[in-house]
Amino acid sequence: MPHKVRIALDAMGGDHGASVVVPGAEVALDRHPDVEFVLFGDRTVVEPLLASRKVVAPVDVLIGIGLLTPAKLEDWRFGRVPYLEKVIDGNLAKLSRVLRILRFHAHDLNLRPSTTAYMRWGKGPKQRLRFTKTADRKLEEAYSLHFIRPGNGRDEVEEGDDDEGISL
Repeated sequence: MPHKVRIALDAMGGDHGASVVVPGAEVALDRHPDVEFVLFGDRTVVEPLLASRKVVAPVDVLIGIGLLTPAKLEDWRFGRVPYLEKVIDGNLAKLSRVLRILRFHAHDLNLRPSTTAYMRWGKGPKQRLRFTKTADRKLEEAYSLHFIRPGNGRDEVEEGDDDEGISL
């Protein structure tokens, strides 16, 4: 009977750290479903967001890892940019991986998903903002999904180094 092989990876290793290690692990998982990776490294993107707000949103993670600037996010929120992916520094495959990894982290941390409607800021009609050029329903949902720590009393959302492993 085949058994799963578990491999520990240093997510912070190499010249490019998690930006290379995690996608590499995902490729390996696609090719070898009998393998399980346990990533070790820094959770400094998700953990500070949880500590301060008890909510993790994809846009906050994109800012935290340097793929989106607060100024570009603000341009999108005020409707000066037609869709968010236009101002994110990264290709679509990378953005998809970030969203997927965020879901993994949220699951590991027992966070509750909550869909959030992003509406245009400023004067004029409040229009729903788009995340993608194509307005693909599944991608739009992935970007608008916030993750909430249980027990914080909110049903809807308006808007360190750690040695603990993260299983993929």
